[in-house]
Amino acid sequence: MGPKRTAETLSRAANCVKLCKVEATSAEEEEMIIVECPSLHDQTDTACDVCVRKDIHDQLATTYCTSCSTKFCLKHLQSHDDCFWDHVKIDMEEYKQQAKKLEPRPCSEHPDLEYSMGCGVCQVVICNKCVSNLGLCTDGAPHRLRSLEDLVPELYQEISELKTLIVNKEDVLSTVFKETAKTISDFEIETKMMVELLRKTCNNQINSIRQKYDNLEKDLMKFRNKIQKEMEHFMKNNVDRKLGILSDCKRKVEFDFQNSHKVDIVHGYSQAFKDMNDLLKGDPPALPSYNVVVLVKKETPRDIDLKMEFHSNDFPDMQIAPCPADHRTRCLTLLNEIPVSSKCNSISYHHSSAYVSLENNSVERINLDSWQCKVAQTTHNRVNDAAVFNRKIYLLERNLKNFIVRVYLLTGRSVVSWDHFDGSNKFNKLTFVDNMIVIPDRATKHLVVYTLKGDVVKNIPCDLLSEDCVTLCAADSDSVVVSDHQSSQIFKVSISTEKVVWTTKCVRNPQGITCNSSHVFATNRSTRTRIWILDSGNGELLAEISDPIERPVSNVFDLCLEKKTLIVSRHNEKKVLFYQLNWVM
Repeated sequence: MGPKRTAETLSRAANCVKLCKVEATSAEEEEMIIVECPSLHDQTDTACDVCVRKDIHDQLATTYCTSCSTKFCLKHLQSHDDCFWDHVKIDMEEYKQQAKKLEPRPCSEHPDLEYSMGCGVCQVVICNKCVSNLGLCTDGAPHRLRSLEDLVPELYQEISELKTLIVNKEDVLSTVFKETAKTISDFEIETKMMVELLRKTCNNQINSIRQKYDNLEKDLMKFRNKIQKEMEHFMKNNVDRKLGILSDCKRKVEFDFQNSHKVDIVHGYSQAFKDMNDLLKGDPPALPSYNVVVLVKKETPRDIDLKMEFHSNDFPDMQIAPCPADHRTRCLTLLNEIPVSSKCNSISYHHSSAYVSLENNSVERINLDSWQCKVAQTTHNRVNDAAVFNRKIYLLERNLKNFIVRVYLLTGRSVVSWDHFDGSNKFNKLTFVDNMIVIPDRATKHLVVYTLKGDVVKNIPCDLLSEDCVTLCAADSDSVVVSDHQSSQIFKVSISTEKVVWTTKCVRNPQGITCNSSHVFATNRSTRTRIWILDSGNGELLAEISDPIERPVSNVFDLCLEKKTLIVSRHNEKKVLFYQLNWVM
């Protein structure tokens, strides 16, 4: 670059950077670009403008203010921010990057001039001297020449419109992605249910076959034992007895001949001869024939009871045949929605009232006759669970280190409290079984059984517990049903035998759970209220029911059942929903 061009360039360049807003598709995409900037040829181009005005040229700037069009060092930036704290600023690295984009670009044919014009059709860029020698455009017509200052914003606008289309397509693909992810999730759950069905059917079939083999073994032993006894009777009476007689006769003759006088031997010979001849008469007894029972293999072996069928249904309506459980979606009838003062955790029922534990360290009571909501109890800690039993309210609270069980009268007076040690700080619950309280201890993987006053009755080992959210409810007077959010397991544990009765994974990441005399009702944190109904005796999935209304901003956290009324706590929505259960039990 020659001295003449450098002087022309510097004379045209301003001493500050001009910025303008670029149109964007949304407020988040609004940005600032530099449209005019001096070339950065020496250190003074990045020097602090305030220092330069004071004839100090070696103090580098760190920040550029787009509102003031001024560069600042750290010292003068502080003074600037004290007065103009709301100005938009960029660091010098970004300033340099923007400035480099606006450095003068010399024409390749005429180096003493800059590119100044361009064609919007063929995108050729020229200087003022190139116009006289310029041919036709690619479409055979004259070039549509525009100044670069006018052409670049138009091209940028076209790119912005294409960017908007790309963003729209991204939204469409994101929607497809979410729907596909949901379909995969549902498909995975359905696969687990099918595998569980296969295993259950296999076990049932094996147990049925085993029972038939047991019966066959009993019949086989019955008939063969009978034949064996007849053989033993024949051996004893027909063979062994005669062997004894022969042996006795032989020993008697040998004794008489060895110990008798010669005269006595002669006299006794005739009788001995006769006795021995009598024993030799007749054929030896023959083994009788019997109708012996034997085992033979059937010509047609038994096959398994299940098979796969390929259906043409679209996702997620795939099924496996045959499938004994009823997985049809049925609706719940919404009776009422009652708002509460904070995010709700657990829900329980007692004497026409629903008790809701809240995030604001309180418990509220909803009267189902008047639908009135009032504060029932407040505390200093976060309440995980609240339940009423024997006219007392039991709170499972969580502080920074541990869980505490506090017992209050319904009037609010404190009765007793005790610590419950649990290594996890995730959501936990308590339940009542035969005048005892059961609470999971996830650190040691035990179910701790307390008296109503807090004395430990027993610790039941439970390896199925994880350190994630756990809920439980009483299934009957001797067992509890536990749901584990992390492992997606629901299982039943006997208090007396301390053994797991059954376990299932038919609900993915279960959260709330409740029971009646014969069924278990489980839910998860879906936005729609979905309830899985299981057989309390064996854990078999019987049905899935749901509320057709999708609630995208909330999730189900807990539920309880009173006769035909299903009560659900909507955590983020700060509401308690009451449903009529339309499922025939």
